[in-house]
Amino acid sequence: SLLPESGLASWYGPMFQGKPTASGEIFDTNQLTAAHKTLPFGTHVKVINIQNGKSVTVRINDRGPFIDGRIIDLSRAAAEALDMLSDGVIQVRLEILEAGATQGKPDAGPEKSSESGKATVTLQVSSFRNPEYARELRKKLSREGFQADLEFPPTGHTRVVVRAIATAQLPLVLEKLKRLGIHDVLIRSR
Repeated sequence: SLLPESGLASWYGPMFQGKPTASGEIFDTNQLTAAHKTLPFGTHVKVINIQNGKSVTVRINDRGPFIDGRIIDLSRAAAEALDMLSDGVIQVRLEILEAGATQGKPDAGPEKSSESGKATVTLQVSSFRNPEYARELRKKLSREGFQADLEFPPTGHTRVVVRAIATAQLPLVLEKLKRLGIHDVLIRSR
């Protein structure tokens, strides 16, 4: 893959607040998200500010930037974490931490075992800075028959996950989540 990738990062914010991103998710400039030209939606990328060494992990949920030489467009929250709000455009290095599922289609896992229903995955449905939102979403999911859990990773965000989904059931589950307005699901092996 092309990573680590170095180049210019910019940030975008107020004008796009509340509008759908290329992945269908609603843009929230307070979430740690970013736009990249080619990385699959849901991919987690570490962005390092080369000038000051600060770094932040963002999730790709949009396409862009469409300006030559720029490799990533960050939400305001991510730009703040890198201390780049005043500079606007900075030199960064990108490292992929966790690849997303391209357009919601995961790699079909171990083929044989899915027949017996043994191959399962964990779906990371969303990640919130505000744990209240995560709890709300978890309630909504349980009302819809999902067994949802919360995870509290060291980033300080609260993740909403649905565990032990059989790979054979995945297309149905993703379809159902889509109908609930959840489009950008990260598929993890555990």
